[in-house]
Amino acid sequence: MARAIEFERRERAKTIVAAMAEEPAAGGADVAEVVLRAQGSGKRFNRRFLKTDKIAALYNYVRTLADDDLGFDEANN
Repeated sequence: MARAIEFERRERAKTIVAAMAEEPAAGGADVAEVVLRAQGSGKRFNRRFLKTDKIAALYNYVRTLADDDLGFDEANN
């Protein structure tokens, strides 16, 4: 069952990545850089978004990150 869930998560991430807009270039007046720190692993993730992007774009970006990078493990799922 765990393999099936992981496979589905990876496939969903591929679909999200394919639908996401390209990351805008740094330095534009209409660009915001968001830095996320995963509580579980302490890793930092940087990504730029247009200021007009919806919050769903940020949520979708987070959904593409690997559980290992975020610090999730089987005991906490």
